[in-house]
Amino acid sequence: MNKITNIDYSKNSVNIALFILRVSVAVMMLEHGIPKLQMLIYGDIQFPSVIGMNPSISLAMAVFAEVLCSLLLLIGLFTRVAVIPLIITMLAAVFIIHREILLQNKNWEFIT
Repeated sequence: MNKITNIDYSKNSVNIALFILRVSVAVMMLEHGIPKLQMLIYGDIQFPSVIGMNPSISLAMAVFAEVLCSLLLLIGLFTRVAVIPLIITMLAAVFIIHREILLQNKNWEFIT
């Protein structure tokens, strides 16, 4: 029983948990970013305009965050800096792009 309620985790177990979290987030973001990269390469840009920016610029910024920053996160380089564009991109996706869907369906339990 003492082992179950113990909150003193070893440094190794914390590092393994953070590694699994970092790799899983990076892979998930790459899954969303690679189709956007293909869309940008082939020139078939079907992307919404964010805050009045050109859709191609919005797409390029999303590709930068979701592909390049995810690769940096995956290999463990500049992780704290690489996460900032990912956070901004996901906040823009939730509160700007998908705002109407959230308001129509009243799915605020995902946000709160």
